[in-house]
Amino acid sequence: MEEHRGARSPVHCLAILLCKDIIEDKYSNNKTLVNTFNNIFADHLPFLYHKFCVFCSITEVIQRSQLVLSLKKNDSQKEIMNVQAELTSADPLAVFDLVFILNNIILPEYGTYSVELISEGYYITSRKFLLAPFPTQST
Repeated sequence: MEEHRGARSPVHCLAILLCKDIIEDKYSNNKTLVNTFNNIFADHLPFLYHKFCVFCSITEVIQRSQLVLSLKKNDSQKEIMNVQAELTSADPLAVFDLVFILNNIILPEYGTYSVELISEGYYITSRKFLLAPFPTQST
């Protein structure tokens, strides 16, 4: 997929957050984000992260937009996985709260990773996190 960075994107991201779990109220559609994070600590590599969630709040959807959420290792830009979604709206002021649940993700090495949001080939935003070894405890 060709990616356009710096050009006007077809949607606007209001928020992107990483967390351990998301609880959705089935009556109100409100969401509770549990254990938001910027760092993951691992005691070995490759590290298997059983579940983490990405919350994105999107607006300015005009008719139909294809989204791709991509997890990449920052230094190499190697894609580890991606998830696709499609949004449809007649109202560009509507806000979509999207929940992506990523299961059994293998992170091969320590360092910085990014979750990037792309729409119709246009870079929208990204959220970085760090995979690091557990800090050593001094006694």
